[in-house]
Parts: sequence; structure tokens; C-alpha cells
Amino acid sequence: MTGNSSNAMPTLTDVTGKPVYLKVEYNMEGTPYFPENYSKADIYTKTGIRHKGQQVKLDFFENKVMLKTKDGTELELVSSVSKIIFTDTFVLATVSTPLFQNGFPAIDIQNKETFYQVLDSGHVKLLRYTSATYSDKSEYGNATIKREITQKQSWYILLPDNTIHKAEKGKDSFIALFPDKKTELQQYADQNDLKCKKESDWMMMVA
Repeated sequence: MTGNSSNAMPTLTDVTGKPVYLKVEYNMEGTPYFPENYSKADIYTKTGIRHKGQQVKLDFFENKVMLKTKDGTELELVSSVSKIIFTDTFVLATVSTPLFQNGFPAIDIQNKETFYQVLDSGHVKLLRYTSATYSDKSEYGNATIKREITQKQSWYILLPDNTIHKAEKGKDSFIALFPDKKTELQQYADQNDLKCKKESDWMMMVA
């Protein structure tokens, strides 16, 4: 890793990072990160190199990868990262290893550098995009700013032809993305009482 910190990890020579500096003191409610605290993850670069067991979290404010070095220095990874697999399922309290990836076609406000959580990575991919917003409040006589953070999620479908579409709520809207499988998907949705209005329904439909 290269950057302004002489304590940066020497093994990450193909990933660029810069130190993180706290500018204002906030009393935070909510979190813009996944996970909330640094967790063990494998980082993959755009050239296919894997860096195992790094301490990482994602910043949904700015779509950035945050890394903590062995000496406690916090860095923003500003280039070269294409995929992150969080491996500490015990800390994350999950049964799977969450996968985040970029490189997908641009849509809405997202571009090719935007990280999505890949929920299903089969022939058709179901992607979850998370953004974070905040509102600041200051109380009279109190110098500390109260920052309330809200995460918002939206879902996208990546088709085999590499086109991306927002997953709209409703069975008809979803099935319309697959005109060659309309009858099959309609039957499957009816048999399983899928309304296609939530993540679990979409996951079953693309499985």
C-alpha cells in the first residue's frame, strides 16, 4: 500500500490508501458502515490479487473501503479494490460470508466504482445497494453535534447480457425482466406465494 503514512501495510503494495483524519466531534446515532466495527475480510484487487485477513469496513457515505493497519492506522483505500469478502461470520452473526463487489454497469447515481452486496451470484445476480445520509443537530449550550445517520437500501438485477435493472416491487414488474421465462416464473411465483416485494422473494426468483 502506498500513501502518506509510513506505517502502511507493506504487503498491500498494489492498493493505494490515504490516512483518515477526524475533523469534527459528533455524537453519532446509527452507523454509515458495514460492519459497524472493523472485521476480518479478504480484499481482491482489480488485477486479481487477494490480500487475506485484513481489518476492513465499508463506508456507505462515500462508497469507500476503510482499512485498519496492524498499528491501528486507519486508511481509505482509494483505488484498485474490486471485491471484498467478509470472513468472520461469528463477529458478523451471519451464516454466510458477505460479498461486496464493484465493476457493474452504471445506473441511477451509481457508477462502475460503486460497491454492491452480491446476494445471489448465479446466472442472474441480485445486488443490494446501500447508501447513507445524515442530519446534524446542535443543542443550545452544547458544543457537540448530534449526527443522525440513516441507511437506505435498493435492489438491482444483473442479467446475463450484463444489463442492470432496478428491482421494482411487484410480481409483474419483476417477471417482465425475463420475457423468455415469463410462464415458468409466473407459475413458480404462484406456487410459492411470492409477491416479489421483498428481498427474500427476489432471491427465490433468481435462485
